Amino acid sequence: MPYPNFVPVFRPEDILIDPDEYERGEKRTTVGWLKHLFLYDRIDSQHIWISVESRKMYSHLLDKFCRMVIIKKDEIHRWEDEKSTKVQASCLNKFMRSLGYTQIEER
Repeated sequence: MPYPNFVPVFRPEDILIDPDEYERGEKRTTVGWLKHLFLYDRIDSQHIWISVESRKMYSHLLDKFCRMVIIKKDEIHRWEDEKSTKVQASCLNKFMRSLGYTQIEER
């Protein structure tokens, strides 16, 4: 799976705070957004495929995100619980810019 061509500009209302789910509707946790954009290869609206390539890409990008927010990878869920949706959205936007994204996906 290649990197997506476009990513959204994240707003606080895009971030899901839920310790039991990664996504609900169009809201996702920070990890849920990273999985949605870089791990899951969509087959159709109800099925996903996770390739070896996308698993490696996701793991690499999760490591990079954790280094950016200065946490250990195994602390990401605690970080999500402790940080506001505003902070999480800001961190996702900063991370996407660090990956070279300058265009946004229309929503």
